[in-house]
Amino acid sequence: MVRAGTLDNMDWAEPTGKIWTDSKAAWVKIDPKLANFPKQAVDRTPLFDAWTRHNRDCGACPGAWVFTPHTAA
Repeated sequence: MVRAGTLDNMDWAEPTGKIWTDSKAAWVKIDPKLANFPKQAVDRTPLFDAWTRHNRDCGACPGAWVFTPHTAA
C-alpha cells in the first residue's frame, strides 16, 4: 500500500476502500460501493481485490497494474 499523500502527482489515485470509517469526521462521505471497514481490516484481501479490479477495469489509468498479495505456503 502507498499513502496517497506521499505521491508527487495524485491526479490518478482513486480510493478503492477505506479503513477506520467508524471514527470518520461527520462531513466525510463514504462510498458504500468501496471495500470499507469500520475498524482496522483484519483481512486485507477485500482491499487488494478491489484495487486489482479497479486497475484491471482501468487499463489506461497511469500506473495500472495488478497486485497479487503474498500468501504464506
